[in-house]
Amino acid sequence: MKIAVVGLGSMGQRRIRLLKSRFDVSSEDIVGIDLDEKKRSQAAQEYGILTSDDMEGLLVSQDIDAVFVCTGPASHGKIINTCLKNALHVFSEINLVDTLYEENIELAEQQEKVLFLSSTGMYRPEAAYIREAASRHEIGAYCYHIGQYLPDWHPWEDYRDMFLAHPETNACREILAVELPWLVAAFGKIVSQHSLHHRSSMLDIDYDDTFSILLEHESGITGTLTVDVVSRKAVRNFECFGEGGHIVWDGSPTGFMSFDLEKKELMPIDLYGSGSAEQLPDYAAFVVEDAYANEIEEFFAVINEGKQARYSFEQDKEILDIVAEIGA
Repeated sequence: MKIAVVGLGSMGQRRIRLLKSRFDVSSEDIVGIDLDEKKRSQAAQEYGILTSDDMEGLLVSQDIDAVFVCTGPASHGKIINTCLKNALHVFSEINLVDTLYEENIELAEQQEKVLFLSSTGMYRPEAAYIREAASRHEIGAYCYHIGQYLPDWHPWEDYRDMFLAHPETNACREILAVELPWLVAAFGKIVSQHSLHHRSSMLDIDYDDTFSILLEHESGITGTLTVDVVSRKAVRNFECFGEGGHIVWDGSPTGFMSFDLEKKELMPIDLYGSGSAEQLPDYAAFVVEDAYANEIEEFFAVINEGKQARYSFEQDKEILDIVAEIGA
């Protein structure tokens, strides 16, 4: 399979690295596309791949089978549309906007090509564990705080130059679009929400930077969710509880604990195998490369084996509607 990666920023380079290291895809079978000459040069030098700024020309001339769309979310719709019109399988990073969703869903069906959407939280084993606990009716409620100071997200670049600085693809919106899918998968569809939000920082952004949200799921489980881009300490603190159990998770692969009802204490749960989770030094402790690799694996399984993807554009449209109701 020959693969094109459109967008050679941090996510595009992550996908290339994982394709080579986890899936044994050779440099000759990966091409990179970006308008930025510096990014093209860096990717070519580091990964030994062919690069170009001509997407449509390269998609045809290189006999591409599948495309990873790793540009800023606002550009995804048109790029996906072009790829599908060229009869290519598509893996899209998180979108944040629903531009051309209906048209692209229909086009993928007509072309009989896979249209796959990243939702990294769905691929964390901790999320699966929590979902199982909820299915056993051990959980009645949860509280969850996700926050990190926006300039620290990618300290190697100015946050004002990132898509996260723009209101339509803002950082709080991204957090919600990442977290809500796995929360819905674990606890059921959201039937009501109430939110308060405001600006509490001097960051050079034109949107609210702090959200306090109350969610009710169709299962009856309720949750309080705090989302911000001002917390100087990167946090991802999750806690769920009920008569049948209590789970605490700091977002890291080693910080997942469940309350032992007999011992009356929180006990660590190893869901990765000792020391097996892959993490990169420049990211927060809750960023785990395994989840990104797991969704690539599922993308290939959908293409080659007809497997059902665990998340879809149709589901994402519902999530984005909720995010809009919240006001992010």
